[in-house]
Amino acid sequence: MGQLIFAYCLAALFVIPPLLPAKRFERHLQGADESRFRDLRRFAESRWTAYLLGVWSLLAAVGATFAVARGHTIGWAWYGVAAAYALGVFSVQLHHQRLLRLIGDRGKQERADRYKQRAAKSYRFVAVGVTGYIGMRVMEYAYPHSPPDWSEAVRGAFGLVMAVGAVGFLVIRARMYWSGDDLETAAR
Repeated sequence: MGQLIFAYCLAALFVIPPLLPAKRFERHLQGADESRFRDLRRFAESRWTAYLLGVWSLLAAVGATFAVARGHTIGWAWYGVAAAYALGVFSVQLHHQRLLRLIGDRGKQERADRYKQRAAKSYRFVAVGVTGYIGMRVMEYAYPHSPPDWSEAVRGAFGLVMAVGAVGFLVIRARMYWSGDDLETAAR
């Protein structure tokens, strides 16, 4: 039950920000320098939070489905968590759009093509890692108590996929950092 309460509270943290008035944030931006605008723009243009909430929503829905299929009524409450996380995805996107509207063109930074290519490749490795993680969790939900022998091999394969995704992401990001790609701006 504690996990369920925590999940609802966490989802509320992502749903509430767009509902808050923008006046306080506008006052905060008045004293911001170019570095702060650049960081805020990077945050607002990032889709990581929406992806994370989407994965959590999917996992909560899958877990709820297996719980309801086994006759556990708590599964219906987990469907509510999945819906709250899905609502959080839209809420975070609205918050980012409002943030970009408030910032305007301040803090804009064009990246070099090499940086963009490596960043895109690293994101593909994240997708591979998340797929492995979801596969492991689905197998865990499907066979919670007495898993068949073959399910351990499948979980191991998904774990390997997740590890490849994580290592690939870290290697590419480390190469980007060591080469200084993140410091170069695009030639105008």
